[in-house]
Amino acid sequence: MPGPNSYNRKPSLSSHFIRPAACSARAYGIIDALVTGSRQAGLRVLLLATFLLATCLQSSLADSYRLSPYDKIDLRVVEWRQGEAEYKEWEALTGTYAISDGNISVPLVGEILVEGKTIGEVSKEIAERLQGQTGLLNAPSVSVNIASHGSIYVMGDVQNPGEFPYSTNMTVLQAVTVAGGLRRKVDAAFMRLDRDRIAAAGELEEAELAYTRMLVRQARLEAELEEKNDFGVPVELSDHPKASGIAKEEHGFMAARNSMLRSKLDTLVDLQALNEQEIVTLDDKIKSQHVQIELAKKELKGVTSLREKGLAVTSRQMALQRELADAESKLLDLEIALVRSKQALKKAERDGEDLRSTHLAEIEKDLQEVRPKLEQAKVQMRTAALLVNEATVTTPAILEAREKNAVRSEPTFAVVREVKGWPKRISADAYSTLRPRDIVEVVIVDAPNAGQSLRIPPGN
Repeated sequence: MPGPNSYNRKPSLSSHFIRPAACSARAYGIIDALVTGSRQAGLRVLLLATFLLATCLQSSLADSYRLSPYDKIDLRVVEWRQGEAEYKEWEALTGTYAISDGNISVPLVGEILVEGKTIGEVSKEIAERLQGQTGLLNAPSVSVNIASHGSIYVMGDVQNPGEFPYSTNMTVLQAVTVAGGLRRKVDAAFMRLDRDRIAAAGELEEAELAYTRMLVRQARLEAELEEKNDFGVPVELSDHPKASGIAKEEHGFMAARNSMLRSKLDTLVDLQALNEQEIVTLDDKIKSQHVQIELAKKELKGVTSLREKGLAVTSRQMALQRELADAESKLLDLEIALVRSKQALKKAERDGEDLRSTHLAEIEKDLQEVRPKLEQAKVQMRTAALLVNEATVTTPAILEAREKNAVRSEPTFAVVREVKGWPKRISADAYSTLRPRDIVEVVIVDAPNAGQSLRIPPGN
């Protein structure tokens, strides 16, 4: 049991940091110090405890959050090097990864399905895969953090409809709050309707232009990957008014890129031709040198025979021997030059192959960057189309009916969510949890007058 003065002792602040308990309990323990401490000291402790609680809650939310497409995560991998007694970061794996189709591609690991998983689960899976791939005794330390979420869209009876950043476990009520709150007057909603219509139409046009540009660029890159000199406008863009202009720009880029490649290849071809000509010349010189050596040997043999008979002087024999040695030395130089020319020819051929490989690798990289952007443009275009429909059809019909029959107003909510590539409308309330890329529909349903009913035109 506690002693008589146990409740009057002021707890040590440091004990709350070294106690092996959850950080939230640690923060609440710090708040207990306010009971007996001075007002000034208590204020400092309260601020510290509040910070700890906020940190714990943020960490807990991030750990429980399930990743969704269009989220971005920061990845960092470090390994403890026992021999060097230090941590070594794997810089090749460090970076920000976008979840475009539910997967991310990590070097050494490959494709990983991360959609629907927590960052803790993703971190563990990457660490286990890296350990299996590299054969390490201990798995490396993998840190995964959420860099950013996809946006949400709020439309309808709010002050400022549009696109807003998503935060973990965001609710419909929070989304309405960041959109400026509920519409206050029907008149204000009518006044804002034209602005919403123009903004939605502009977003749709921008999304369509981005989709068109990415689709034409993809066609150009695929043609370059097949080493073609031309490409056609995709069939789905044959009637698009801006497709031909965008295709002309991409043709110009393609021509410039191919021209640069051809220029470099032509230089290497000229170098190869020069080396081949040099090889032919050296072969002819070597053959001629062999003939000269044979003649020198015959002459030396004859002079040696005459000297043995006393018919030739020794100096003549020595001169011929020097000439033969010089001829053989020159032959050796020619053979070395021939080897070098053949090596230069092989190097020029390898450089040409490397140049083509690098060119194709750059095209493949560009294509990998275009594909997720194309998918993102598709989603933005569908979202913008929904916003246009809302601003031009649904909302005007609702507002018109409400103005005629309204007595009092109550907000209703719905969420349009992409499910298996298609938008699905889901009923919601103020505390429904949102996901990235959700569209929040806010409608203030006006209660009709007695004896009247609120009718919305069919199809709206």
